[in-house]
Amino acid sequence: MKGAPNPAAAIFGGGGAPPWETFAEELRKAGHEVEVFQSAIDKLLALPVEERAKGIMGMYSGKAPISGLTSKYDLIINVAQVVGGMQPVERVSWPASKGTPDLPWYVHEIPTMLISFSGRRSCSPMRRRSSA
Repeated sequence: MKGAPNPAAAIFGGGGAPPWETFAEELRKAGHEVEVFQSAIDKLLALPVEERAKGIMGMYSGKAPISGLTSKYDLIINVAQVVGGMQPVERVSWPASKGTPDLPWYVHEIPTMLISFSGRRSCSPMRRRSSA
């Protein structure tokens, strides 16, 4: 997941490959099968401009049962890089789109981790907290 662009981050050394790409590559090198999630908005922006209106109409029609995820994944790792307004705690901002398909709604069905590469404390209200 990525946060909103922060111009100051680019000035002070931001840039390079996103941490989720680097993390995925390291997992692949260790022999793991990795799939990097592409958000509905990123998929839409990858379409030619003339096809985007049609893409918006069908964006949320692909609802699927949880078994589609539980049969495919053993673990989901959310990698976050939230660079916001230089606050002590930066909050993960899940896309607030219709149906919010990017929200990690599966946390009770599939083991799920959140790893932040922001350098600051990140707050993610949609994560399941352990009792330990």
